[in-house]
Amino acid sequence: MAEVSYTSNRRGPLSRVITLALLLATNLLPAACTYTARIHPPAMPTSIVVKLPVTVGIYFGEELRRHELEEGVLTDKVRFPVGLAAIPWFEHAFAGTFARIVRLEAWPTTTPDTQLDAVIETRLVDFWQRFSEEVSVSFEIIFSTPDGREILRWPITGSYSLNTEMRQLTPGERRALAGKALFQFEEYIGNQVASALRQAATKFLLDFREQESVKRWLEAGGAFRLILPNQGGLLPAESPVSPGSAPAVVITGDRSYCGENLIEELSSTPDQLTVLSFAETRDTFYPWLEPEVDFSATRFLQIAQTPRGAAQLERTGLRYVVLLSSEREKTEGGGIWCGGGFGAGGCFGVMWGDTKATLIAAVSDLQRGVIETRTTEGKSGYFIPAFVLPIPVWWDTEAEACTELAHAIRAYFNSFR
Repeated sequence: MAEVSYTSNRRGPLSRVITLALLLATNLLPAACTYTARIHPPAMPTSIVVKLPVTVGIYFGEELRRHELEEGVLTDKVRFPVGLAAIPWFEHAFAGTFARIVRLEAWPTTTPDTQLDAVIETRLVDFWQRFSEEVSVSFEIIFSTPDGREILRWPITGSYSLNTEMRQLTPGERRALAGKALFQFEEYIGNQVASALRQAATKFLLDFREQESVKRWLEAGGAFRLILPNQGGLLPAESPVSPGSAPAVVITGDRSYCGENLIEELSSTPDQLTVLSFAETRDTFYPWLEPEVDFSATRFLQIAQTPRGAAQLERTGLRYVVLLSSEREKTEGGGIWCGGGFGAGGCFGVMWGDTKATLIAAVSDLQRGVIETRTTEGKSGYFIPAFVLPIPVWWDTEAEACTELAHAIRAYFNSFR
């Protein structure tokens, strides 16, 4: 019999519900089954960065390709083919970093390719996951000259946290995630691994050229380039963000509280303002809206100086970026115990908590080059009795505070029309 007890005060209530739902889902499925995590390749277009003018061979060894983790979850087993899944993510990062990449079937080799400027070998060092909550995957990047002289040996780790993801989702998106955890188990856990791989690939894309030994090597060959043009100024009044049509806004940051209210309020007059999907906009402007990248309005001014960045700004009409955050005081108590085996399971216990929050919205106007901040306050709480199944009950006044915040932001937008 497997059992899990949750009494930590570091996790949100819906995070706990998702974990418990997964434990019950795997226990209610046919016993002694093996499931495979569906880890999807990157779907975003080419990265908006300045490529390095070099040709690099890329090598993924047999050990990486075969790397796979199989773990037991109650009476079942789950396979994580993380090695094969990592290849398209790093290929995307390499293609975004270098002017040209060449896939190598063997490395090292006795006949170096004279057309290559360097070679990158990617090794998978470690992978672990804590069921439905955390994922970590570690790589070693070995950057060498074509004759095998090592320039850089660099560890990179990508991670996923359920708590972090929950803060990035609106309440509706969080409920949908809970449903996927229960009814699309293989897809759900595969998405967690993909998130960790995305973070590792993003770290390579953003930080590789700034590694000291790499920077020296690039500068010696006259190939070092800043990741974005180092140019200031405001976006042009007419292009790429044109005021002739409804300007667009994207909501980012901690969207778990006011995101849904703000989207609904700002979407009420689509002829005046277009609300863009965060997930799609994050991919469109990859990697500059990634959660681990500090948002900067100035950076979007640099993005506008790149051909692809200017084209995407014009296509989307993006003018405003609203970054949501909050400052919170929490109290929690109680605990829930879950156990299962042999085709049956259940949870017992009670958990509760309440939160006092200051809700903050920082509005960046990409045309005017200014940032305005609006704040409100609210409270929320939950109570989760568990007798076989956990049944969460929520209450809050944050919805009213979020509505107030949304009205303040719309008033700000209207003042410039």
